[in-house]
Amino acid sequence: DIMYYMVGGHPGFRVPLFDNEKYEDYYIEFEQKETVSSMQVVDGFLANEYKPYLNNQNIINLRHDLFVPDAIVLKGLKSNYVELKSKTNDKILRFHFNDFEILAIWSISSNEGRHVCFEPWNGIQKDFVKEHEKMGVLKLNGHESSSFSYTIEIVK
Repeated sequence: DIMYYMVGGHPGFRVPLFDNEKYEDYYIEFEQKETVSSMQVVDGFLANEYKPYLNNQNIINLRHDLFVPDAIVLKGLKSNYVELKSKTNDKILRFHFNDFEILAIWSISSNEGRHVCFEPWNGIQKDFVKEHEKMGVLKLNGHESSSFSYTIEIVK
């Protein structure tokens, strides 16, 4: 017997952390400079369409309009972790995701959004009929096992 599956997470982090800060004071820094495209959202579903996103860069400055129409979905990253940092304080949150093929970054696109989520994924939900036809679906044969983990590290 074969079991098809996808796995991922949706941890969210408060931004801004302190009352005297604003959302735009925060940024995401990748472990390495990246040249990668973002998977596009079409009619509410992820499509196998990509748009250039980072070009030998390792910083994404947070703004609410980054998340229109939805998440930033990055596949093929060299980095094993990203850090959430502020321009106004020295706190650093490091998110390790090296067991995962995809990292999505999401927040509410309106100004009410007070968080950012790092979503590690193996497999992507798509609008296909058969489960095993979904992009990146994983499979295990009977009596096999697999494990994946991500780590949230408070650096300072």
